[in-house]
Amino acid sequence: MTIETPERELSASANLAHQLAAARDKGTTLSPVGVPDTLEQAYALQQQVNEASGATITGFKIGATLPATMDALQVHEPVFGALYDRYTHTLGDTIAIHAAHNAKIETEFVVCLSAALHASKRHITLDDVTQATAWVAGGFEIIGSRFTGQPLGVKLVSDAGGNIDFLYGQPYTDWQSLNLDNHGATLTINGEFVASGHSGMSIAGNPLGMVAWLANHPQLQPRGLIAGDMITCGTCTGLIPVKAGDQVCADFGELGIVSTTFEDAASADNPD
Repeated sequence: MTIETPERELSASANLAHQLAAARDKGTTLSPVGVPDTLEQAYALQQQVNEASGATITGFKIGATLPATMDALQVHEPVFGALYDRYTHTLGDTIAIHAAHNAKIETEFVVCLSAALHASKRHITLDDVTQATAWVAGGFEIIGSRFTGQPLGVKLVSDAGGNIDFLYGQPYTDWQSLNLDNHGATLTINGEFVASGHSGMSIAGNPLGMVAWLANHPQLQPRGLIAGDMITCGTCTGLIPVKAGDQVCADFGELGIVSTTFEDAASADNPD
């Protein structure tokens, strides 16, 4: 669906998109003045932010995958946002965070596709996702906000779905041997147990079901999902605040250990 926007509003929206893209890179925040009122408009702004960033999309994050979280965020369904190449990491990488963005960590199951899933051609089923899945891995999504105040609903969607960073673990190609309705994960921070959960903690009941939900979302069209996309499928350990210096580790059983250390983005940019 094309949203017709008056030229004056389009200019203001494009300006806000550039401000959000800059705030993400620079570690600043801005007032939510001018944020759209509807989710449809918020996704349109999110697309403008993607374009303003100049980044390559490596996949998508899905958030608010449980009814309680939807209620807290004042949305009627889960939300999604793009993952960027420069904010996508693998094992061994540290993650730089800006204090102003109030980073929180989510322990997630990651699905990577070997084939495109495009709902403009037909409704995408769970079987379609199963056939198109190359591998599954454990991972972390780091979320926060470039807006001042509490990032509810349309603010969260407009602001890349709240994504700050993303790290995925060792790809597991024998994923069909796993029970993804109830595959456990445990999170520790600085050696202390923090939370545990499992892969079935979403409205879809497993990560692949959330990928099907995303593939069918009207706001994802006309791009759809393409081969190589990685999708984070919602937290199974809640939203846990993190700070520079924290060492985090998640045990995903057969999927292995995923760990990283956080550093202050300002110090990383200016080591001396």
